[in-house]
Amino acid sequence: MKKLFVGFLILLFAVWLGFLIHRDSGYVLITYGSWSIETSLWVGIAILVLAFAIVYALLRIIKHTVTVNTKLARWDKRRKREKSAELTTRGVCQLIETNWKSAESHLKKGIHGSEAPLINYLCAAEAANKLEAYDRRDNYLEHAKKMVPNAEDAIAISSIRFLIEAKKYESALKILKTLNKRALNHPLILRLQKRVFVKIEDWSALGELLPRLRQYNAFSRAKIDELEETVSIALLSKTESAEALETLWRNFSKSMQTNAAVTAAFAFQAIHQNDGNIAINAIEHCLKKRWDEKLVKYYGLIHGESNAKQLSVAESWLKKYPEDTALLLCLGRLSIREKLWGKAKHNLETAIQLKPSAKLYNELARVHEALDEHEAALKNYRQAAQYTHGCPFNTNVKETSGVQ
Repeated sequence: MKKLFVGFLILLFAVWLGFLIHRDSGYVLITYGSWSIETSLWVGIAILVLAFAIVYALLRIIKHTVTVNTKLARWDKRRKREKSAELTTRGVCQLIETNWKSAESHLKKGIHGSEAPLINYLCAAEAANKLEAYDRRDNYLEHAKKMVPNAEDAIAISSIRFLIEAKKYESALKILKTLNKRALNHPLILRLQKRVFVKIEDWSALGELLPRLRQYNAFSRAKIDELEETVSIALLSKTESAEALETLWRNFSKSMQTNAAVTAAFAFQAIHQNDGNIAINAIEHCLKKRWDEKLVKYYGLIHGESNAKQLSVAESWLKKYPEDTALLLCLGRLSIREKLWGKAKHNLETAIQLKPSAKLYNELARVHEALDEHEAALKNYRQAAQYTHGCPFNTNVKETSGVQ
């Protein structure tokens, strides 16, 4: 209906125009020098419109001819970009699939026409590194620096990773120091520093780095706590005097001073430095905050200035942990040291009833020897030997004959 209406309007306009032409054709005279052109108005208008159309068409052709090279260049650039993207995608996929040789080849070819050549260079360097083609790897990194100068940090981080893999830790640290000046507390750089310090076992440097690792969330809290424990134990093992040991211990965080593994390492070093008292104090402090059976066993082996005081402290723990076999063993050993044979015997026999072990039987045998009960001592040594070889037997079970 709409088309029919438009067609009717066009027809109506044509009839009106024909009427005007028929009524008065008009007159146009154009002269130039000795030349003159005479025609009707409507023919003149038609010639003018036709001339305009021809000139417009010619201008369009000229413009198209002039811009054809530009269009071809754009088309060629787009084609290269699409090809580069395809090659880069294929190369990255092959890199993930550990197809190093093919990955490097496709990534290298994809550099030409790439909108992000840094990806090609770094990934190609990764593939070359895996192929142990170190010259090609370094060449890719050098080209990346020239082509993408504003990506210096990313290129440096890749270099550090390659150096760590090659165990060139000192070279990696030099680059890390440079990076630190620009991005001191970037989590990734902190993680790389941690990795290098662990590899070279520079525990002091790692200890200084720990607060920043924690502050800037370079790792999870649990992992940093685990790392702090490792660093603390390593630093303790390096101390060479009682004074240095105590200074180091005072500088530890409260969480490390109540960490069982760290406290045990401190106690061991204290004993090595002939200072059992600070070892005893450290264990007592730790056990107030966190109960640990290994520390309790250790407590029963350390000699301090007052064995009686140690025994009294251990007995106070028994109120809270009456069925702890580690504590009963500790009490047995401390009682033996004080020659309190009856108390030692009672604690050790109670522990054996709860959970027998070779250590408990050996300590009980020592008590029987001190009391000149040689037969009972021998019996307990035999029991200890059975538990040592993993074949315990119950002496409380009486043998019966086949006759009821």
